Amino acid sequence: MTGSTAPMRNPSSRGQPPLPGAQPVDIATTERRAADLEMARVLRTEPTRMALDASGAGIAYWKHDPLHDVVEPMSHHVIMAYNGVMQRMERRSGKSVSIGTFRPGVVIIIPEGSSSRWDIPKPVDVVQLYLPNATLKRVAGEAGSQERPTCWSGRRTPTPLHPGCS
Repeated sequence: MTGSTAPMRNPSSRGQPPLPGAQPVDIATTERRAADLEMARVLRTEPTRMALDASGAGIAYWKHDPLHDVVEPMSHHVIMAYNGVMQRMERRSGKSVSIGTFRPGVVIIIPEGSSSRWDIPKPVDVVQLYLPNATLKRVAGEAGSQERPTCWSGRRTPTPLHPGCS
C-alpha cells in the first residue's frame, strides 16, 4: 500500500484543519478501547452483524459511510476483509503515509495499540475479526513458530508487530 505521499483530495475535507499526527501509543500510558467499541465510535454506526466472546474477540460485518477520522488504539488486533467497490484509500500514522487500493478480497490489519488517520472516500463493506494478542501468540506457538509474530500491515514484506504486541 505504498506509493505517492501526496494526500488524496476529497471535496468534503476542504476547509478542515490539518490531519492530526496519529502516533503509536505506549500501552503503559494509555488505556485501550475494545475494538468493537472503537469501531462503532469512529464509524458512527453499529455493525450489521456481530458475534463477540467475553474477551472481546469476535467477528463483525460493517457497512459504513466514507471515513475521514483517526482510529484510536484498541485492545485487540483488527483483521479486515474488504468486500466493497474498488477505491483508493489513505492511512497516516505519524509521518508514515500508506496509499493503496481497496478491492474485494483485500485484507487490512490494524495492530493492537496502534493509531492512524484513515481517509476512505466511498462507502465501505467489510468483515472485521477482533483477535486478542494472547490468541495470536498461542496460535503462533501451536504452529511451531520460534520467532516473534509479524504483521504484514499491507506491505509486501513483514514488519515486527507494534511494540505493544510483544
